[in-house]
Amino acid sequence: MKFQRNRHTPPGPAGDRRQLASSLAWLHVIGASFSVAWLVLPHPAGARESLILAATLGAYAIAAVLFVGRSRLSLAAVQLSMLGTTAVISLAAAASAEHGSVYGLFYLWATLYAFSFFSRRQALVQVAAVAAAYALVLTVQLTPTPATEDFTRWVMTVATLLVAGWLVRTLTERLREGEQHLRLAMEQSSLASAVIGFDRTVLDVNEACARLVGVPREALIGTDVERLWHPGDVAVHAAAVAEGAATGAMVQNRPETRLVRPDGQIRWLSVAATVIRGDRGRPLHLFAQFDDVTDRRLQVARQEALSRLARLALDGAETGALAGQAAAIAASGLDATHVALTVSSSAGAPAAVAGAHGWSEAGVQSAFAAGLLDTPPGGTLIEHGLQVEGLGEASAIRVAVRTPDGLLGTLCAHDRERHFDREDALFLEAAAGILAATEARARAEARLRHQALHDPLTDLPNRALLQDRLQHALARAARGGDEVGALFIDLDHFKVINDSLGHDVGDELLAQVAARLSAELRESDTLGRLGGDEFVVIAESGGEPAQLVRLAQRLGAALRHPFDVRGDELTITASIGIACGDGAADSNALVRDADAAMYRAKHLGRARYELFDAALRERVLRRMTTEKRLRTALAADELDLAFQPIVTLEGDAIVGAEALLRLNGPDGAITPDEFIPIAEETGLIVPMGAWVLAEACRRGGDWQRLAGRRIDVSVNLSPRQLTHPDLVGHVQMALAAGGLPAEALILEITESVLLGDAERPLEVLRRLRRLGIRLALDDFGTGYSSLAYLTRLPLDILKLDREFIARLTPGSQEAAVTAAIVQMAAAIGLTVIAEGVETAEQSQVLQAIGVELAQGYHFARPMTSAALEAHPYLAAGAAVPGHATRDRAPGPVNRQARAGRQRQFR
Repeated sequence: MKFQRNRHTPPGPAGDRRQLASSLAWLHVIGASFSVAWLVLPHPAGARESLILAATLGAYAIAAVLFVGRSRLSLAAVQLSMLGTTAVISLAAAASAEHGSVYGLFYLWATLYAFSFFSRRQALVQVAAVAAAYALVLTVQLTPTPATEDFTRWVMTVATLLVAGWLVRTLTERLREGEQHLRLAMEQSSLASAVIGFDRTVLDVNEACARLVGVPREALIGTDVERLWHPGDVAVHAAAVAEGAATGAMVQNRPETRLVRPDGQIRWLSVAATVIRGDRGRPLHLFAQFDDVTDRRLQVARQEALSRLARLALDGAETGALAGQAAAIAASGLDATHVALTVSSSAGAPAAVAGAHGWSEAGVQSAFAAGLLDTPPGGTLIEHGLQVEGLGEASAIRVAVRTPDGLLGTLCAHDRERHFDREDALFLEAAAGILAATEARARAEARLRHQALHDPLTDLPNRALLQDRLQHALARAARGGDEVGALFIDLDHFKVINDSLGHDVGDELLAQVAARLSAELRESDTLGRLGGDEFVVIAESGGEPAQLVRLAQRLGAALRHPFDVRGDELTITASIGIACGDGAADSNALVRDADAAMYRAKHLGRARYELFDAALRERVLRRMTTEKRLRTALAADELDLAFQPIVTLEGDAIVGAEALLRLNGPDGAITPDEFIPIAEETGLIVPMGAWVLAEACRRGGDWQRLAGRRIDVSVNLSPRQLTHPDLVGHVQMALAAGGLPAEALILEITESVLLGDAERPLEVLRRLRRLGIRLALDDFGTGYSSLAYLTRLPLDILKLDREFIARLTPGSQEAAVTAAIVQMAAAIGLTVIAEGVETAEQSQVLQAIGVELAQGYHFARPMTSAALEAHPYLAAGAAVPGHATRDRAPGPVNRQARAGRQRQFR
């Protein structure tokens, strides 16, 4: 944009001189033209045309000089031209041969201009020159006149010049003071100010305006203001100027407009304009002030852009959708810039363009290929003079978008009209920060969701995700008419590995097991971990039993290969339960059925699989019902005790009874073989055992008071009861509450108490024995029977298992073994009680080999406490051979051993 020198006269001293020169030039043109007209018209005789013509030519010559050089003339040159004007006027007036020549009026014009634009001294010098020149004119004028008349005329003319000059001088100074105030206000104002004519010409500007426009002040004055505005805003300002010219109303707070600087930079201005009026209220020009709001507008735009971006992020917009809008939002904060957001690969190089604004597709690809969208090494890079296809030479910013997990991408901006600076980079960095925070939050939420749905050790789906996938699989099966299979996998004896090698080794083994199982599955299958060493496989397609069995065989075979865990080879097997169901099946029930089948496999020997069937379902339902009844049995008073008498083989006298727990209810009784294992597994055996102990002691105390002698009560203790910390206290409280002597209580245990950590149960048994309570080893002769137990356990009684007694016949191998056991027991001071005696033959054989006490159907079936109290051998004063007296006939064993056993049994 080119600016020319002004064609108008600005206010101020320099402008005054130019205006004076212009006025004098016009004065000479008018005067010379009048002279020519005067010469053409009739004029008095005696006039000297040659002098008038010379004055006319001189006037034209001075006018030409003033017109050409008025913008460069100094004050001294203008003053000389004033003297030349006086000489020309005087020459013309003298040559006119008229006393009152009209040329004398030019003296007044020239003097008024002198008083208007010169200092007082210079104006008086001009008046003195005029007075001298006029006196000379009157002296040399051809027409004779009286001297008094010429003097009077001279005095009046000089007086008129002085008075008129003084008046003009006073008015001019007042006007000039107003102009000076306006100029001072303009110059001292921090706002850009300008005086604009209604023809849209710039009349005057202050230095702030010149700096804003980027053009020197002298070059800006006289310029058409429309050349400064953006083409899109010219019509708005033309209408505003026209409105001010037509109405004279104040023009203020016009819409923000764009100023185009010579270097192409666009600045946004807020414009306020006031109409300046003349003496009669006529609009003269506009006084406008411009406030550069570019930075403020840009800051507001950037704040709004960042707010939009943050709002989208807070509203939960996905990172992909947010990235697609990030380029357009960033461009709005950079004022129509070409912006692109690239997504980086794991290696740090751009992998794709997530969003672009202002680019053509070809332009984006070209910039992408040229590396103009690559991530800068330092995080932020500002470049100038880049050659960008489609843009030419451009300025660029590249900002890395980084999350705590690494590089996400790059936010790039290119523009040929802007010269990006650090403020622009800070804005892009803020936008990149929002994108990074959004992505970090999304990844954190994804991790939380993953952690909530996956096992932390194996990264397999956990119970919640398994159930969800199983439900979806069943829904798909319902639509397609297929079946879904569930395999419940439990590692065999995994607790031994944890206890012997440590949980860290167990955890590593579980991780390897998960990886090996996953390798055997199809893509459509789902493997999950429920916890501990339990895994579940969901076979969505191919859920038929035959295919599920083959899958279970494959999984079991895969686990049999040794695992290398920290240099050790570990071998492990698994028990697998299989269940399948159609789309109508319940997901929880399907997993529960597979779990039940797995337990069946455990019960049948482990390292195998079992398929859930109707019979197993019936057992599961029965177990669930039993467990439910066990949990309510105590509160519902459904527990009861039956008592099986323990008698002497010689006299069938009752010396004690074994308390047997019974579970009754509205649906009938449940056998102990059914509910006792469930009570053991669920832990309900502990409160139930405490009830049995208290009730048995109470009944035993009643019997002793009724019989008048000691009647022993035998109560079974489970391994769980032995590990309970309050067992000894419970026994003491039961004995005290029932009034039963400690020696009348027999607590029966099995060899399973020594499995695992046996030290704690042994200590509990020793404490019980120190109370005077007798201990019996139940079910001896089967299972894990070991003679070592007889020396480790603090025992008083040995109870032969019923299965051993069932095979007992005269002369049989069992009879010989039983005789040996009886002799061994006698040798270490133990009393032997035979369980399950059902025939007279068995009783005779036992009596023959020296067994003194027995229980079984041959003597009495389990009975209620009332029935036992009514038994004739429990009557008061009834003698019990071998129990109340030691006078016993000797048997096959020696008398001393028999006496020792009797004392021990008491």
